Amino acid sequence: MDLNIARRKMIDSQIRPNDVTDERVIQAFEKVQKENFVPGAISELAYSEAELETVEGRKLWLARDLSKMLQALEVKSDDLVLVVGAAEGYASALLNELADTVIALEENEEVVEKSSDRVVSLELDRIAFVKGSLKDGFPSEGPYDVIFVNGMVEYVPDAWLDQLSVGERVQVLLSVRLAFLSTGEDAALPIVVDEALGTSDDLRAKDIIEALVELAKAGRQIFYFTAQGDEVDKWKEVLDRHDGVEFKLISFAGENGIDHLESRESD
Repeated sequence: MDLNIARRKMIDSQIRPNDVTDERVIQAFEKVQKENFVPGAISELAYSEAELETVEGRKLWLARDLSKMLQALEVKSDDLVLVVGAAEGYASALLNELADTVIALEENEEVVEKSSDRVVSLELDRIAFVKGSLKDGFPSEGPYDVIFVNGMVEYVPDAWLDQLSVGERVQVLLSVRLAFLSTGEDAALPIVVDEALGTSDDLRAKDIIEALVELAKAGRQIFYFTAQGDEVDKWKEVLDRHDGVEFKLISFAGENGIDHLESRESD
């Protein structure tokens, strides 16, 4: 099998049809040889539409999903990126083509050693694999312009937010995948919503918030992003009527980049 042809077919059939138009992202997928990040026995499947296990309990993103997420990040050429849960290093290798420096964080020492040797052999010299607690991030190399969370999360640790840089574009990408889990336990994915109230009147907006709050009460984690102060006020008004719902209000506009404005936790 000609894997170069397979790579081009992946881009044309899985990435471009998914509304990925950023040429820098597409060029990264063209350049990075995915087969280098999967076990040799399944290297011919590298560009298939299948989730391939690369590290025990970890599987690669589908190209259509990963490309969409990387485009959404709008990574700049001078960005410093932290990848949490870097595993075999494929996402880090793609980010290596987009950013200035990539810090690839993993907890397992064997994974760190193997992945570090891999990126060195591939001459991906802007990636540094480091060992540490995923939930703690890696503050010694921060602050970071982008944090890419390559796995399932139950909540966003304050440590990650505290390690984001101050700037006009500060983003956290929660790349949530059931495949990140090492076992088959039943887990509910977080719901990420971005300014969903913009075209709604007050009554409809409150109905939407109530629906999301009910999902939170049922155990789902909700992330709501907005730059509109009136949307924050609507959320607070609804949350005041639901005493048992935990929430945290975070602003990225503070003097130090991150302000924890208000929160409520269960007793």
